[in-house]
Amino acid sequence: NPRMTVGAIVGEPLQIHNIGDNKSRKERVQELLGLVGLNPYFVNRYPHEFSGGQRQRIGIARALAADEPISALDVSIQAQVVNLMDDLLVELGLTYLFIAHDLSMVRYISDRVAVMYLGRIVELSDRDEVFDHPLHPYTQALLSAIPIPDPEKEEKRQRLILEGDVPSPANPPKGCRFHPRCSYATDICKEDDPQFRDLKQNGDVDHWVACHHAENFV
Repeated sequence: NPRMTVGAIVGEPLQIHNIGDNKSRKERVQELLGLVGLNPYFVNRYPHEFSGGQRQRIGIARALAADEPISALDVSIQAQVVNLMDDLLVELGLTYLFIAHDLSMVRYISDRVAVMYLGRIVELSDRDEVFDHPLHPYTQALLSAIPIPDPEKEEKRQRLILEGDVPSPANPPKGCRFHPRCSYATDICKEDDPQFRDLKQNGDVDHWVACHHAENFV
């Protein structure tokens, strides 16, 4: 909110949940600003007085659930924000819910990865399991879009191109929500919603997927 000071923005969750009095909340806000590398005495400044990277730090101070915390930032600032999140993770023993479309960054920062389509989780497992052994066709298509830093391999590889438009989440298709865009779809996909089930591939590593034909990709 551009009309709120940074102190009010960061301290709003404390006020909503009636945590502490005004003095203790101000001290906590200053402490949080210091943790993310900002001057604690910036509490009376407004968002327009900060750079994009500084505003992202303010967002990190305000919440543990990070929704696109590195979007719209150049690479060097992205690295600073991610390193800051790593430091806070260790220092404070935090857990992040990291929501992003940058899959290379997801692989770098995450321990477990969930892939969503039209508001539903379609695949869930450890980071390396999802990236190295994807079982859902949507996950496979997403991963095929990640550039390979080798011009020869990039030129030769085949990308999975999704066809059709994304259906409305307010009126999803019957059966599997992904079937209108899936090249593996059969009649059962058009009628029955696939069960979210665990198909272990590597020892004790769980690998959850919602696809009628996931066994074909094991």
